[in-house]
Amino acid sequence: MPSYSEFSMYIAAHEDDWQLFMGVNAYNDIHNSSGKVLFIFTTAGDATSGNTYYQARENGARSSIKFAADAASSSPATPVSGTRTFNGRSIAYWQYKNTVSYFLRLPDGFPDGSRTGSLQQLYERRVPRTTALDGSATYEGWQSLVTTLDQLIRFELGGISVLWLNTADTDRARNPNDHSDHYHSTLAAQQAVASLRCNMALYVDYASSGMTPNVSTAELIDKSGTLAAYTKVMDDAGFTDRDSWDDGHVAWLSRNYFRTVTV
Repeated sequence: MPSYSEFSMYIAAHEDDWQLFMGVNAYNDIHNSSGKVLFIFTTAGDATSGNTYYQARENGARSSIKFAADAASSSPATPVSGTRTFNGRSIAYWQYKNTVSYFLRLPDGFPDGSRTGSLQQLYERRVPRTTALDGSATYEGWQSLVTTLDQLIRFELGGISVLWLNTADTDRARNPNDHSDHYHSTLAAQQAVASLRCNMALYVDYASSGMTPNVSTAELIDKSGTLAAYTKVMDDAGFTDRDSWDDGHVAWLSRNYFRTVTV
């Protein structure tokens, strides 16, 4: 087993969030041979469009990660996938080179959190539980979700002492008008790592499209490559009208805005 001295995790609500908003840092972390990179996708990103759609999104996320990992090292590797159980909840995982991804497959809550069973409704105790779309796990209350994430993160962290959490900023002045799932994925992640010495990079998501482009040409190429890998999978699955390669999504590629909180 490889030995790592650094650990970076990316908590994303949807399967194309990290490429669009956190892609520069994620790409660089995957290219760090001393670092292990954990991706956790909290929702299925299904937007009530069915299993085929969210499964394509998951395949797209895996393709993006594989693109970045293979650009870092051409050494052959075979992906490993299956399920692991944390806090009594079964979660699908996919491991490739120095990355590992988990898919919780919770209901996409819509931008305003109005869907029944959304993360926001669970957090606000407006629903007593929420269940993964594939029936793999039910979370009885907000704390059960936080505890599950805590156990998952500690399992993957092992004895690594340098820890970074990358996720959306919940400060609404810094990151206004973001998706409800983004905000509440961050809240769950921050509570899960509360007892760990964890540095944080907190990102501006939707609002960054109106900010001045700030990535280099090389960074733009890298981010575009990860999104193109995702888009190709979506197109091949027949979702050309929902593949994230449009003016609205592409505008985020040239922006990389975040603040750091270090310990």
